Amino acid sequence: MVDKDILRTQIRDEILTAFGEMLMEQQSITGQLFTSLSYLISEAFDNIVEHANVHNGWAMVQNYRSLGFIDVCIADTGTGLL
Repeated sequence: MVDKDILRTQIRDEILTAFGEMLMEQQSITGQLFTSLSYLISEAFDNIVEHANVHNGWAMVQNYRSLGFIDVCIADTGTGLL
C-alpha cells in the first residue's frame, strides 16, 4: 500500500512541474519572475495540502497566448476563507 503523504507529494510535484513547464514554454517566463511565480503557486498548493484538511482540489489554467497572459485558479473545499 502506498503511503498517502508520499502519493500526495508526488501528485503535488507533478502539478507544479506542469505549471513550471507551461510558464517557461508557453509564456517564455524565466529568471526571477519564474522563481517568484513558482514560489507563489507552490505556496498555494502547500497551504491546501497542509492546512485545508481536504482531499480534493482544483487547478485551472487558461493561456491567452495572443494577449500575452495566463489566468491561474487554485481552489479547494477545505477549511478557510472562500
